[in-house]
Amino acid sequence: MEYGCIDTFLETISRMNAASAKIYGQRLKNFNDFCLKQYNFDTDRIINEIKLNRIDPYKVLNQFIDYLQYSHTLSPLTLNQQIITTKNLFEYHDVNISNAKLKFKVKFPRTVRRHKQALSKDDVCNIINSCSQIRLKTYVILLAATGMRAVEALSVRIKDFDSKSRKIILRGGFTKTRTERIIWLTEEASKQIEALIEYKYRSRRVCYYNARKHLAVNEYRTPAKNENDLIFAVRQTKPNPKNIYNHLSADFGKTLARIDMNIKEEYVPNPNSRLIHKERRRITLHSFRRYVKSTISDLGFGDFSEYFIGHKGSTYYTKTDKQIAEMFSKVESHLTFLDFPALERKGADTQAKVEILEQENQRLRQTEESNKNTLATLSDQVAVLMNVLPFMKSSKSLGAIRNVLKEGIETNK
Repeated sequence: MEYGCIDTFLETISRMNAASAKIYGQRLKNFNDFCLKQYNFDTDRIINEIKLNRIDPYKVLNQFIDYLQYSHTLSPLTLNQQIITTKNLFEYHDVNISNAKLKFKVKFPRTVRRHKQALSKDDVCNIINSCSQIRLKTYVILLAATGMRAVEALSVRIKDFDSKSRKIILRGGFTKTRTERIIWLTEEASKQIEALIEYKYRSRRVCYYNARKHLAVNEYRTPAKNENDLIFAVRQTKPNPKNIYNHLSADFGKTLARIDMNIKEEYVPNPNSRLIHKERRRITLHSFRRYVKSTISDLGFGDFSEYFIGHKGSTYYTKTDKQIAEMFSKVESHLTFLDFPALERKGADTQAKVEILEQENQRLRQTEESNKNTLATLSDQVAVLMNVLPFMKSSKSLGAIRNVLKEGIETNK
């Protein structure tokens, strides 16, 4: 082959998704290292030997599992993904892997599903107030108010943000589903983004040493603003959202540690591994996405919550922009954390509506009481008429009918 087996496989995957190809490449590098250590062959030679029926592919996969358990600190779920990627590599190069045989011959470690710690609104407020940098604070507010994925939020450019309509156009190339979508912003999140942009492009004093004049120079400079700049990037020379994520994730971890919320997940050590597992935090940047989904769903807007965080949802769930704006206005206050004047106004409006409803309820009760009295009167009159009816049928005198009506009226009094 002109290229190695791994290279040709990754080249095909990259046409669909470059990020997936990169992850696959990392997994298959582990497999190539295993082949060199276990068989003294590279991946190309192993695949050729399997095609010639000299090596059992299921035995190779079982040995690869043992290698990963001993040489790496992978969770069962990640280890399973490594094996599935290797199986896909085999099948891409015409090595037939039967799913039935794979199930019986290759034993995967059991996947342990851990409980995800939920965030309350007080927790979110505490984290936001503890952020020491305006960039990290804006990032956390944006995630907690929109439910965007961590890297998606970092791909937003200045021209993608519209402060007037309070919307962000999220480019499809940076989304998990490769679908462009519109992100609705709360008033608080919109103001915070404006404050960050203003802070980034403020005039600042710069001090440097002029070697030619042998002097220390102090001067004010204002960075040039470009509409294509990423909002959360510090340096605009080929910024990468994933690199920005690494820096902000580290700062986020320090913030959690400062407020004693940096609790680690419990991990059962693997007795077959020679390495120490690095524990993960229970609260991550992805926790805000779960918070937004849960908050909107608890308000009774389950389908809208799927749409809001960018899930595919039902193909039959469609809304006009006006309807979406109305639904967003109903949940906006629940996704606002530090804008106390706006929350007070919302609370005042709600209280006024409650008072109006109470007055309407009182009026309806009075009307209902009046209707009950009217019905009682009508019932009495019907009873009197029922007493008159036999006399009318028997064609008795008018005087007898008058006496019966008189008796009925006096009885009702």
